This record gives sequence, structure tokens and C-alpha cells, in this order.
Amino acid sequence: MKRTLAWMVAGCSLLVAKPLLYSGGDIVTMQGKKPHYVESVVEEDGKILFVGKESDALKRFPHARMVDLNGSTMLPAFFDPHGHLLLTTLLVAYADLNAPPIGTVDSIAKLQQTLKTYISDHHLKPGEWVIGMNYDDTGMKEQRHPTKADLDAISTEHPIYIMHSSSHFGVANSLALKIAGIDESVKDPKGGKFYRDEKGHLTGVMEEGPAFTQVMMKITPVAPEVAMGAIEKTLMTQYAAKGMTTAQECGGALPDFVKLLQAMAKEGRLKLDVIAYPNPDNAVLLADYNRTKHYKDHFRMGGLKVIMDGSIQGYTAYLSKPYFVVPKELEPEGSACNAEFKAPLLLGERNRAVHAHHPDAKITSKGFVSRPSYKQNELDAIVTDALKKGWHLMVHCNGDGAIDMLLKSMEKAKPQGDHRTTIVHAQTIREDQLDEVKKLGMTLTMFPSHLYYWGDRHATRFLGPKRTAHMNPMRSIIDREIPYTIHHDSPVTPTNILDMISFAVNRTSIKGTVYGEDQAMTVYEALKAVTINAAYQHFEENEKGTIEVGKQADFVILSHNPLKTDKKRLRDIEVLRTINDSEVIYQK
Repeated sequence: MKRTLAWMVAGCSLLVAKPLLYSGGDIVTMQGKKPHYVESVVEEDGKILFVGKESDALKRFPHARMVDLNGSTMLPAFFDPHGHLLLTTLLVAYADLNAPPIGTVDSIAKLQQTLKTYISDHHLKPGEWVIGMNYDDTGMKEQRHPTKADLDAISTEHPIYIMHSSSHFGVANSLALKIAGIDESVKDPKGGKFYRDEKGHLTGVMEEGPAFTQVMMKITPVAPEVAMGAIEKTLMTQYAAKGMTTAQECGGALPDFVKLLQAMAKEGRLKLDVIAYPNPDNAVLLADYNRTKHYKDHFRMGGLKVIMDGSIQGYTAYLSKPYFVVPKELEPEGSACNAEFKAPLLLGERNRAVHAHHPDAKITSKGFVSRPSYKQNELDAIVTDALKKGWHLMVHCNGDGAIDMLLKSMEKAKPQGDHRTTIVHAQTIREDQLDEVKKLGMTLTMFPSHLYYWGDRHATRFLGPKRTAHMNPMRSIIDREIPYTIHHDSPVTPTNILDMISFAVNRTSIKGTVYGEDQAMTVYEALKAVTINAAYQHFEENEKGTIEVGKQADFVILSHNPLKTDKKRLRDIEVLRTINDSEVIYQK
């Protein structure tokens, strides 16, 4: 049948042409355990009216405007299961310090030059803040964190603050520390650390939010209109352009940021849905949870985010067994190193301070396992309270030691009903822990992108080859029928959903090494993780995640069908169009 609208004409007419009939390509509904295709979809005013044969659609909707997919593939729009909109916005707005392959900063010198160029390009005046995002000490040749001395070498007239790619470390120069009121007399806050050198002097490196937030809170705020514009740009370029119609701020839902999002929602400036999860310090934002957990003008409060440990690559994830190659400074006196190595691997200055500033870190008879962010009784109280109040609870646990503590808290709380408590990352989760997760009715959101970006370092340095092969054990999870999703954790890794799918399916590192092939997902399972499974995990399965009559008209149009593409070429697929509530919010 001759179709009446070309792609571009249809794109300009979506808000005028009602109803709209999509056909002419692969339409995958994402219903069921196997791929289900239909010929056509009809939608109007943000709702799906019909799903089925094109001939039947034409009979029921003879005046529908036709949208020819021209051989492309339509899926339900992607749903961001876990990420950080605030920090992603900062990455878009400030200096990008990512190491290869994401960026180019592979040395302290390159980092310094990037920040100098940022100062010059933005014509910053003395006293104005310089912010850099996503440096990675393990991706630079020096194998250490930059220090305040390194940043002072850039400028002593500008306060400078840079954040680690894991979002668990930050570094400030001398002026930034002074503005924040941090001097040599500062004490480590609960859940955070100020690193010191061998002489006991501050290095400028800070671990976890309770420490580095003291600096971040002093950064000169931009005007609300400027901030809103930056958020709008981020949502369009980093989320809508990647096929997402739901974005998440998990843990960074600070009161001022929530106010900005609420103001944008009221003004109609949120073109896709945004869910916000505050941390326990800001739980007051959930006082009206029963009302605010529902979207209002594309914004809602999602629940509570708890951070139980740090990052594996920062030696701050809390493990049940020691890190694979433990820096000399962390080895207990007289303990043996791993059998595969004759001596501990020295990682430079960054690790000479680790144990000195982890006095509460746990050292087993065999090595260093790091520490949790909360004591068991503290976590028990948070979990019990959240479940009692009916809050959706998302708990960051990279290490299996942290997961052990969470499972104990869940057992003690005796969760009732459909709580869907989510373990975030769970990268080193064990098989016995998965059995407990299943029993307790919990869900998991996994981070397979880590295998691509850091897999080789995990295998040789942090976890060893055996634990690395079992990282993000998707097959074990799926076989147990535990509800699961996969996430990008932006800005830790890029927001590209199709990259995430490729990493989950191939489990291949940057160097091409496959880690845990037996734990790989199928493409369809990975697609479910970012559509219907993500909607379910966030209690939105009745509105999103599949192409069904009555659900929201949220779609992503792809250049090729992932289910029919060589799994090694999944990253080559392009997002052609993203549609939210019938509105085109991105078009290539």
C-alpha cells in the first residue's frame, strides 16, 4: 500500500495527525518470553489504541495518518533503570576528564591541560570555579588520584574541584578547600574520608559524599534558568537521543535539585519522565510519598536510595574475600600474596594513603576487603523504616560483603507484600546470595558495562579472573527468574542503551577478552531489561515497557532490528526517533 507520509513529514505532523498508524517495519511488542511481532500500531493522544494486523487497523481507523517505518524497527521506548541525571548534567556542562576509551585524559598532564583549556575557552575570571568530571586514576599512566598540588599547578586563582568516574571520590585544590573551610584540623565525617600523605597532610583527595559534598556545596550556583537549560540539554542529548523516555536521578535528589525539576515540570519543560530517589539524609522529600510517587507533569519521587559501599576500582567496595592483588600498604604484616603473583602490585601514591585513611577498614588474615558505609544496626533501621513506610528501596552494593549486610537487614525486616527492593550493581553477588534474593522477593539492576570498561583491570588487579568471570551473573539471575534490569549508571559510563545491551550479550572487554561467557544474556533478554523489566522494577509495568493497547505511546525507532543483527554489531545500531506520549522528542 502506498503510504501517505514520508518520515520527515510524519515527524513534523505527529501532534496534528490523529490517530497515527505505524507500519512498514519490524514492530516488537516485548511481550512474553519470546519475541512477538505485529504489523501495525495505532496511537492517539499519548495512548496506544490498537496493536495487530495492518488490514485490521485500516478497517478500524480508516482516517488514520500513516507513518511508514521504512524497514526500521519499533520497540517500546527504553527506560533508565539506574543513573544520575544531576551528575550527567554536570558532565555535559563542565570539563570532561574521562580516560580512554570514553575520553582522552590518560595522564595527569593531560588532565591539567584539559582544565587549562576549559578555563581559557570559557573565559573564566579569577575566583570563578573550575569543575571537571569523570577522571579515572586507573586509566592514567600515573595510576593515582590527582592531588591538590596537581590542581594548584593549574591555577591558584580559581577554586578547582574534580570528580572521579565512579562518583565515589573527588579532588579539590587548595583554594577550593579553603573556601569549604577544610584545613589540616578537619576530621573524617561518618561515611567519608579526607586522604592524607605520609606526613599527615591533606592531599586534596576525598572519599564519598560526606567528605566531598562539603566542597561541592560551596560551588557557586548558576542561575535557575541556566541550570534548567543545562538539564533540558542533558535530557535531550543524553537520554532522548539514546532512545529513553524515562530518566532517573538516584541518590543525588538533593532538595534544590528536586525543586528545579519540579519547577521545570510545572512549566512543561520536562519532555520525558524523570524519577528522583533521595538518600537517607534527604528522606524528608518522601514525606508525601503516596502522592508524589505518581508522575505530575513528567516528574515523580521514586523512593529511597542507600549507598552501602563504594567502587571496586577504588578499593572501597566491601568484599567478603580480599581484593585480588592487594597494594603492599594494605597487606597485613606477614600475610601471603595471591598465588598468581610473587609480590603485591604497587599502584602508586593513590594507595599509600588508602589504609591510613581507612582505620575502620576490615583486614582479614588474608588481605584487604574494605568497609561498608553503615554499621549493621544502622542499615537495619533504614531498611525497616523504608519498608514500613512503603518506599521503593534501592540499595547500592558493589561488593558481596555489602550484599550480605543488606540481606541480613531484609531478613530482620521481614518484608511483606510486593516491595521490589532493588540491589543496585551487585557486581560480585554470589550464587548463595541469589537464592536469598529470590526468597526475599527482591530485584536486581546489574552493571555489565563494567566488564567492557574495567574488566581487564578487574581480572588482573581488583578481583582476579575467577571473580571477574562471575561479575554481573546474568544467566544465574535469569535462570532463577529473579526480576532484573541492566543500567549505565551515567555518568560513570555513557548513557548509550545499545552499548549496554552489547556488553551484556558479549561480555567482552576493551581488549577483546570475554569474561564469563556462560553468564551472557540473549539480545531479547537484554532488551527486556531496559523495557518491560525496568518498568516493572519501578512499579510502572501497567503504563510502560511493552507495546499494548492502553499503554503510553512511548516508542524508540531503531535503524536495525537488534534481534536480527550480529551480536558483534549491536553497537552500530542507531536511534532514529524517540517518541514520548505521542510527541517526537528526538529525531536523527
